Amino acid sequence: MLVLAAGAALLLPDSTKGDVDPAGILVGSAGLVAAIGALWFAWVTLRHADADPEATAVRLAGQVLAAETRARAHLLGGDAAVIDVRFVFHAETGHNAEGALPDGTLGAVAAYYRALRPGRLVITGAPGAGKTVAAIELMLALLDRRVAGEPVPVRMSLASWSEITAGETGAKDPELFTAWLTRTLIDTYRLRPAAAAALVSAGLVLPVLDGLDEMDAADNGSSAYHSRARRALEVLNAYQLGAGRAPLVLTCRSAPYRHLQAVDVWARDAARVEITDVTPAQARDFIRRSAANPQRWQAVLDHLDTAPSGPLARGLATPWRLTIAVAAHEQRDRRTGAYANSPRDLLAPGLDTDGKVRSHLIRLLVATTAADRSPPGGADARRVRTWLGTLAVYLNTNTATPRVIAGRTLSGTDLVPHELWPIPGRVRARVVHGIVCLAAGAAALTGAVGLIKLAGDATINPLSMLWSAVVLPGVLVGPSLAWPTPERIDPDRLRTAHGRRTLVRGLGMGAVIGATVMGYFGVAESPGVGFLFAVPLGVATGLTFGFASERMFTPADEALEVAEPGGVIRGDTVFGLFFSAAFGAAFVAATVGLGWLKGAGSFAIHVGAAVGLMGAGVIGCVLARVSLRYLALLICTRRTTPLPWRLGRFLAWGEHVGLLRIAGNAYQFRHRELQDWLADPANRL
Repeated sequence: MLVLAAGAALLLPDSTKGDVDPAGILVGSAGLVAAIGALWFAWVTLRHADADPEATAVRLAGQVLAAETRARAHLLGGDAAVIDVRFVFHAETGHNAEGALPDGTLGAVAAYYRALRPGRLVITGAPGAGKTVAAIELMLALLDRRVAGEPVPVRMSLASWSEITAGETGAKDPELFTAWLTRTLIDTYRLRPAAAAALVSAGLVLPVLDGLDEMDAADNGSSAYHSRARRALEVLNAYQLGAGRAPLVLTCRSAPYRHLQAVDVWARDAARVEITDVTPAQARDFIRRSAANPQRWQAVLDHLDTAPSGPLARGLATPWRLTIAVAAHEQRDRRTGAYANSPRDLLAPGLDTDGKVRSHLIRLLVATTAADRSPPGGADARRVRTWLGTLAVYLNTNTATPRVIAGRTLSGTDLVPHELWPIPGRVRARVVHGIVCLAAGAAALTGAVGLIKLAGDATINPLSMLWSAVVLPGVLVGPSLAWPTPERIDPDRLRTAHGRRTLVRGLGMGAVIGATVMGYFGVAESPGVGFLFAVPLGVATGLTFGFASERMFTPADEALEVAEPGGVIRGDTVFGLFFSAAFGAAFVAATVGLGWLKGAGSFAIHVGAAVGLMGAGVIGCVLARVSLRYLALLICTRRTTPLPWRLGRFLAWGEHVGLLRIAGNAYQFRHRELQDWLADPANRL
């Protein structure tokens, strides 16, 4: 609007103080009040619209089932079968859940959980023991037999709970957790805030909290009391449903959980189980079942028989390592069919500790994956290790020395593409973001000045447009430099009746706002000029309201959709490009039309194009904040912290081939052992 006003001023050089029609001011004021009132009424009406929580829960269950089925397939490497590991119950000194059996198996984990009162289960185990897989198996089994009124399991990464910080004291208010749970439903499954809050209040969400141990770096117990994990447990112990503690499922490594127990902190009214190691017999059965030709593995099978406690047996004692051992040694060349690696390599004399076996397997995993499924751009295994290493170092640094930016604790596990901008440092990407905005404004200003000079008017001072074309983007982007908020448009929403109603409502608001601007310009007495201003500006503004207000105006029964990590940036980019073009076209139409009515002739065309160019540049900088911040990240990660230019494609590739996994709206390394291994510079050579 400010840019449009500048264009009008250029075309009305003879206007002086007192030329503005007071009636126009009154019309504009009335229109502004009407627009605000209409927006407020629509928002209040839809925000408090009745919604059936159970109906929303049914749709949420379908989305969770699809997402977790996909996650399971990636974690298992395409093998539909899982190792039916055993787990044992460990009673605490007090506050145990009732109904816990002494032991159980992965295949019967749902029956084990359903017997608990209350339904609070803590799954512990060694690194790679299969805690996340056990949680997913439980979720799928619960969803498969869910009946009305039962909660829908929703998996969440505890490391991303940014409100919980390390320290001696902190609020134990359960609202800290319910707020995070509600926000997860909104961000990951795109629920309307009121619908998400209704689900949580009704107890129709079962939180499956993955990775309590990943909230902190130290694992020696010395700082357990001051850890984020301790604070998280205290809040979760205060989380109630009715008169008792609310159901939940929690996963954690055994050692960090024991350290918390040592300072008298544990999940109250819960049953803690610990997953046991894969036995040599289970390993042999899994290899025979998974290998195309078990004879190739005979030497390994014999060694497991003769040395059941040796380095190889210990190295293959977790489902994670056993799975990647089989996958890496079953890999075949697509052209020749030859096997890439021999299982006999596992018997090399140098692999004399389980740690060396683990490192050998992870290196094979990355190398065979890069060789068999070409990464974007044809990168080799070393470049893949380098790029993944940059991400792993960033995450491990966040865990080792918790960093807080603008009140948000940086995650030690989650890779959300549009939130990775702190990788090159707290300030660098933000500065580059500002420079990009100023460069865009300067480019728009240069083009605008050129167009005006082409019109042959020497009375226009280019500096008069400097504020709107260069300073304005920086001023408007500045307040959101800490954490830009992504936007998106969804044309498919026009297929629904509510989506079309929302668009019509937005166009109506745009028309009122267009009339408001017309009134403030003092041109209300001229219907032709008013029409030229109101229609293009109203359409552009209406489209913005109709699409951008999706979350505000979307009813619960139309909002369920799992957000993919890369879709946020795509949506924000499309949003910025679409509406910068729409507003630019509106500026051109209004300014050119006004010029023709005033007899400015061809001069109006040049001024209109100039104003449209400036307007598009300004609007683009304002609306595409997330995309520009992401671009700034890519610019800053060329040397010292290298990442590929097409980072989004690389992350999607990593998830597709099993190096990464999706948790909610974030990527994560498939396993913490992989993340820790890649964070070591020696392993990336």
